Amino acid sequence: MLYNRLRRLTDDDWKRILDLGEQTGILGFNEISVLKTVIKKLKRQDNLDLKRLQATYSAIGKLKKFGIKV
Repeated sequence: MLYNRLRRLTDDDWKRILDLGEQTGILGFNEISVLKTVIKKLKRQDNLDLKRLQATYSAIGKLKKFGIKV
C-alpha cells in the first residue's frame, strides 16, 4: 500500500521533496540518500524493503508543513 502511494508521485514531486529537504535542512544526509535510492528503485520497478519504505514515508512526513502529501 505504501509502495503504491510512492509510485504515484511524479518526477516533479520527488524533485520538490528533495529540494525542500536539502534547502530547509529538515532532512539529513542519510534521509536524502535513502530518498534518492528509493526514487531509483521505483523507476526500475525493483523491490523495496520495508525499512526503506518507512524511512521514506517518515522523511516526507517531516515536509508536511510545506504542502507535501503522500
